[in-house]
Amino acid sequence: AFIFKGMEDGSEVLAQPDVIRREYKRLIKGLVSTYKTEFRKNGIDYSFVRTDEPLESSLGRFLSARKLSVK
Repeated sequence: AFIFKGMEDGSEVLAQPDVIRREYKRLIKGLVSTYKTEFRKNGIDYSFVRTDEPLESSLGRFLSARKLSVK
């Protein structure tokens, strides 16, 4: 755990990285699930894109999959 101390008023906030990470992942998973559901209901394609991969790779996979599904 880490304690952050406010510079103006000296207030302290306890931060537990494991708890923050777990809650962040849970919230993001729920958000992505909502996007997928709503996009699908409205006929919009959804593709997960990693920011640590070149855009060309993700775009190539997306376009290849879309080409196969349109036939």
